[in-house]
Amino acid sequence: MLEPASGSVAVTSRTYATQDGVPGTYGTAVPTLPLSRTIRLGQSKTIAGLDVASAKTIGAKTPATFRTNLFLVEASGASAKVRINVVYADRSQAAFGSRLITKMLDLAPNQIYQTNLTQLIAETNPNVDDLRNVQLELRVVDGSGAVFAFTSSIDNGSADQILRTE
Repeated sequence: MLEPASGSVAVTSRTYATQDGVPGTYGTAVPTLPLSRTIRLGQSKTIAGLDVASAKTIGAKTPATFRTNLFLVEASGASAKVRINVVYADRSQAAFGSRLITKMLDLAPNQIYQTNLTQLIAETNPNVDDLRNVQLELRVVDGSGAVFAFTSSIDNGSADQILRTE
């Protein structure tokens, strides 16, 4: 944790992707968020309406399909244990509301954690195909840390990104 001797500090960040054969990177700025946007012990956050492309679709660079990354940042200088539920929430499918994975994650003070949802789901469901309307349910279940959670969804064809911080 950085504490200035006087004044304040502003931090910026950027998520980005690359495309084979195209110079440079494509990305979006991650806004500076107030600590009031974190979740703490007993609090939860849901991010819904996410797309998760299969490894095959990602490899084929299929346009208008998205791979989604989850970012968790412990921002208070204390540890936190986060329960991550990934739920398939497409009401048009027979598997509506199916929990794809539950993962417990111990975040150290000031730790940044990033994972691709395709890889996360594959830990227990290796044969899952492309999914639309996936829901992340995040809850701090232990520790006194404060956790920011956001996602970045990247178009597999163009590398355009959608950042979600709600």
